[in-house]
This record gives sequence, structure tokens and C-alpha cells, in this order.
Amino acid sequence: MFPSPEPFDLDCISRALSQRAGFTVQLLARTHSTNQVLLDEAASLTAQPTALLALAQSAGRGRRGRVWENAHPQQSAPTPAAHAFLGSMGVASTAPLAALSLLPLYVGVAVARCVQNWGIAARLKWPNDIWVDGAKLAGILVETAPITAITGNAAATAVVMGLGLNWTAAPQIAGKSVCCVADCLPTRPDPVQAAGDLIAALHRAYLDCTQGAALAFAAFDALRGVAICTDQGLQGRAVGINTQGHLGLHTAQGTHWLHSGEVSVQMQPQNLGQA
Repeated sequence: MFPSPEPFDLDCISRALSQRAGFTVQLLARTHSTNQVLLDEAASLTAQPTALLALAQSAGRGRRGRVWENAHPQQSAPTPAAHAFLGSMGVASTAPLAALSLLPLYVGVAVARCVQNWGIAARLKWPNDIWVDGAKLAGILVETAPITAITGNAAATAVVMGLGLNWTAAPQIAGKSVCCVADCLPTRPDPVQAAGDLIAALHRAYLDCTQGAALAFAAFDALRGVAICTDQGLQGRAVGINTQGHLGLHTAQGTHWLHSGEVSVQMQPQNLGQA
């Protein structure tokens, strides 16, 4: 999401973002996957968050092992200009796993709220997509791994929150509508300021989740009241989420509660304009 590399210094931007965040933020020219780098370094994570951003990823991924599509994956410049926010935040957490299971939804709310503050009417497609008028603007991937906490012998979990948000270009994905910030705003926010906003949103999501703040998912829910179908053949109308973060699907046989790890929800074509 930053301009061509020549006018700026990656380390300078890293320092500016770190100062604003209050913890370490590193910006790299390239990496394979910001989520994977932090997971590989899980033993070094602490209760103080750390964030890793990249101008380009060669092996970014989404939920259920899907590949994160880059808008311009074939760029060959030594330091490519980024067309998306590609970043992750890692933290060593002692929060209960039951609470952390809701973290993707908290991240979605925080990022949607951040994007709305820029002037974009963002909403959430359960469980992990940021939508604008039925088009995907961003995707979220939260991953965890067991670790031993740095202080004492308390068991801890490495929590990594990944975010890919299309900034100046969106990839072409067959059968899916995709957009970028440039499509939505005549004038984009300053990219460094916007990156700081997104980092702050990830941090706020983690704090809200682990401190038991109310989850404001309903205010951003793009599917509630909409007819949808699942990849398991269920059809019905979405009725919102429950306290476990499961999506309710009301059918003629009753209400089914869908788990994010079990299904992929696609809106029926006639409803795309309603979200």
C-alpha cells in the first residue's frame, strides 16, 4: 500500500509505525508469509505485541489453506510497490482458548470500523471477510500455536492475526467480486497513517477479545436476513451469530448453527446487491 520504494526508507517507516503503535513494527520488502514468519518465531513472542508488514508476499494464505491472491503477483522489481496492506501481529497470550476462538470476529469488527472511519461503507461477511457492496476488500486469518511463556512456566498460546487489504488494486478471482480502497474513495488516506490505523485495529481487537468486551458483530453483519447457501448444500436465511460465534442459518427444518471451520458461505446471486 506504500508508494514506489525509491522515495522512502523501509526502516524509517518501521520506526514511525513502531512509535505510534507502542511496540515493534517491522516493514519488509518481501517475505513468504507474514503469518508464517511470526509462527516460526513463536517462542520469541511475548505479551507485548509485535507486527510484521511486507510490500509483497510469495506464499500468503487465507482461511482453510486457500492462497491469498496478489493483485500483481509477477512483479520482478527488487523492491516492489505494494498494492495491498499485507501484515500480521503476533502475541504470546495466556487467554483461554475458548475466548481466542472469537478473535477472528473481533478482528473483523475492528478492521471494518477502521475502514468505515476512512469513509468506506465496510461490512462483514462471516466469518472473516471485509465487504463493500458485496465485493471483498480484505481477508483475515487468525492462527495459533502452543508455546511456553517467557515469564514463569505458565502455558501460553502464540496468537497471530493476519490481514490482507486491497489498497490500490484488487486481484482478479474467478466467480468473486473484489475491490480495493482506490475503488471506494476519490482520495485515499496517507498510506503510512492508514497502516498505523490498521495495526491499531488489530491490537484493539486482541484487547477487546481477551478482556471480554462486547462483540459488536451485528452492527456490521452483511449476511443477516439474507438468503445464503453453503458448500454442504444447506440453503436458508442467515439470522446472525450466537455467543460462540457460529452463524445461524434458518431453514424449513429449523435453525442450523454453522462453524467457521466447517463451511464456506456464498450468497445466492440474487442477493448480492443487498449486502
